[in-house]
Amino acid sequence: MSSFKESIKRIIRLSRKPTWEEYSLTIRICILGLLILGGYGFIIQLIALVLQALPR
Repeated sequence: MSSFKESIKRIIRLSRKPTWEEYSLTIRICILGLLILGGYGFIIQLIALVLQALPR
């Protein structure tokens, strides 16, 4: 258990507050990922809609 505490202390000592550029890059990557996932969902929904409208 003490090695776990030591590793936590080491991580906290090495960590630092991100710069505005790092925040900005992270936000842009997250938004891009959300847009891609939303696009996939929209395309799948359109395909399902078209397949339901086809006569059987």
